[in-house]
Amino acid sequence: MVIQRWQTLFLLVSVILMACMNFLPVVNVTAATVSEPVDLTRFPILIVLTVTTAVMLFIDMFLYKNLRLQIRTILVCLFLMIATAITGVCAATRLDGCVTVAWTGAPLLLGCAFLLALGALRFMRADQRLLRSVDRLR
Repeated sequence: MVIQRWQTLFLLVSVILMACMNFLPVVNVTAATVSEPVDLTRFPILIVLTVTTAVMLFIDMFLYKNLRLQIRTILVCLFLMIATAITGVCAATRLDGCVTVAWTGAPLLLGCAFLLALGALRFMRADQRLLRSVDRLR
């Protein structure tokens, strides 16, 4: 079986990465005596943003019959990923009593999911160009 739509594969991997992001620590806070990982349970807004983005990406996989809506949805997901990154940075810098903050795996997963969503958008736009060229031939 050959995958006909690469954006579906990219979206699936992006959904998996966004779902895994909820289970990894965001930052590792090192105080004077203690080093502890901080996960998303300390930041409920980040949980809401990541779950919303993952659900929208999952729904977006099944919107292949309406390409225009699929492109709009992926753009909203990209915006939500940027909002997640900005919120995560703001929340991590406001941690009380921390001396140093070391970023862990969750921001890396977010970056990979963002790049995969951009790749899916690229393939969606290629499909859109292909459909336009076929319409010109009719």
